[in-house]
Amino acid sequence: ELGTRLVLRPMSQQGSTALVAHILVSDLAEVIFEQSGGNPLYIDEITRWFKRTRNISANELRSVMQASNILQKLILSGLENLPEMQREIARIAAVIGNEFRTGEVQALLASRIDAVTLSNHLRALTHERLFCLVEAGADAQYAFQQTLVRDILYNSLPHEQRREYHAKLAEYLSKAPSSRRQTQARILAALDGVARNPAQEAEKIAFHYEQSEQWLPAAEQYLQAGKQARELEISG
Repeated sequence: ELGTRLVLRPMSQQGSTALVAHILVSDLAEVIFEQSGGNPLYIDEITRWFKRTRNISANELRSVMQASNILQKLILSGLENLPEMQREIARIAAVIGNEFRTGEVQALLASRIDAVTLSNHLRALTHERLFCLVEAGADAQYAFQQTLVRDILYNSLPHEQRREYHAKLAEYLSKAPSSRRQTQARILAALDGVARNPAQEAEKIAFHYEQSEQWLPAAEQYLQAGKQARELEISG
């Protein structure tokens, strides 16, 4: 009741043509619509990839589009055009989840860049339409604009590197929160009218321990999550 609900459906041919024309004036709009089925994410990635390659005919485009992993290739191709640090930040964010905070990214970067530089990179990635800003502040929260993009970036990382990042994140989240994080949580709870949920926090930590293959701390956190959920149910 507090907002307008938008239902996103596949675009029409006219809509697809308009989106392609907005990004790149080209007579290939009909081919792109035909191969994308009107999916806005496909249209956007295909068109920007074509803008980067430029010299490709309609028949060549049709051939490329028939590959089953074309979207993955297009997204990773776009990522390679970004500065090295922004590529790393994007992959780190994918490990954290669809939504993530600046402090979590900073923890996984092991203080290799300062907070101001990190914020600048995150703003640049938002400008590139990879992320969107969910909540401003000292520990700003961002989210991937497309969950599918996050999944592709996550799966592009070697297993050992993913495990290492999950382990670092679990350790960071397990530490006692700083006074600033505690104050921030209280403010958010007051603004949203939603109390902090220790069970969800423990479950999140358990997930990252599990993904890092640290089975004992993962089990301990899952047990803690169950205990917290039970206490919340009784008190409620």
